[in-house]
Amino acid sequence: MDKENAKVRNKLKTIESVRDFEGLLSETMLSEEEKQMLRLHYKERRTLQYIADALGMSESNVKKMHRKALTKIRKMF
Repeated sequence: MDKENAKVRNKLKTIESVRDFEGLLSETMLSEEEKQMLRLHYKERRTLQYIADALGMSESNVKKMHRKALTKIRKMF
């Protein structure tokens, strides 16, 4: 599963257009919190620790949320 999520991470990193990134997010079954986390991490290049602080969560919870979000998105590729 980690290899599959690595592929998704690489694809998300290569989406340069904000419109394309937002289009992808709009087609997913992600929560708004998950979408915000992905925006911060892949578009604003924020660390998971920064995102945890911004969302008022622990870093371990953000890591779990990140893994789950990648698994959901993987089905779209």
